Amino acid sequence: VELKKTLGEGYALERNWGKLAGVYEDLAVLTPNDPTVQIRLTDFYILAGDYQKAINRLEPTVNANPGDIYHSDILLTAYTKSGMSGKAIAIFKKRLEMEPTSPGLHGRYAQALEDFGMGTEAAKEWQKAYDLDPSNSFFKQKVGK
Repeated sequence: VELKKTLGEGYALERNWGKLAGVYEDLAVLTPNDPTVQIRLTDFYILAGDYQKAINRLEPTVNANPGDIYHSDILLTAYTKSGMSGKAIAIFKKRLEMEPTSPGLHGRYAQALEDFGMGTEAAKEWQKAYDLDPSNSFFKQKVGK
């Protein structure tokens, strides 16, 4: 296990996320109860651009516990980066029901909508984010203030 972690550190220094994910796949099998290994594996899938593997690992967790903000955030990233707009939007809407006053969440939703080519909807979310946090210069820029 320690040798694999050392090998992984070398790949991390090289920013070779695909090989690092491979090392962590082995570590996940060797240490199935280590939550740090499990989380890092998913993170490395995202960094390597292997969104489907991240989605496959995260969907069961988020479906079993929709209030798991940490894992749903990573799943949102995977859905958004892989262009799965319908699934990303569904999770964003659930999250916004739970956290309606979060300017950051509205901003992330707005950015995702923008990335999906949904400009009108994105503008509404940027406005909500700005209304919740008018001191945020990025939100201010997005609404043209």
